[in-house]
Amino acid sequence: MEIFARNWDIVFISDKKEVVFNDTRVIIEWMVLDFPGEYEKSGFLAQIVENKEKLFFQVRIEDKNVAYIPYDEIEITEELWDLFGNINILVIKWSKNSIKIYENLEVQYVVPYWDQKDIFFSTLWQHPEAVKSYKVKELANDNEIVFINIEG
Repeated sequence: MEIFARNWDIVFISDKKEVVFNDTRVIIEWMVLDFPGEYEKSGFLAQIVENKEKLFFQVRIEDKNVAYIPYDEIEITEELWDLFGNINILVIKWSKNSIKIYENLEVQYVVPYWDQKDIFFSTLWQHPEAVKSYKVKELANDNEIVFINIEG
């Protein structure tokens, strides 16, 4: 699985198929997901939950759960804990509140995006090199966290 940015979107490629995290929706192989429910397309499973008029996403890609949080002001409810309880990769819009959201979730990979994502990294004392794309691989141990700085 490969991760890169296209304009303001974060894109995952798996077996030559695209999953695009775009504003408040997810696009899987041209199918736009912007309504709560469970979906399956091209071998990808997606679950969308609405909470306080905001959509939250989880997509299963290559046996990894990817959570997408396109908001900076959220309260993690029990319903959201169920959705985000077992995630491997967190794609989160950078803001001052995204640090608090990140710290409440156990993840292996973190992909912040938006204008000032460097502040997210510095606040957490992380300084990953900016890359055009990143290939996700298996982690050496469960306690390792990889911060991914995608150019975009």
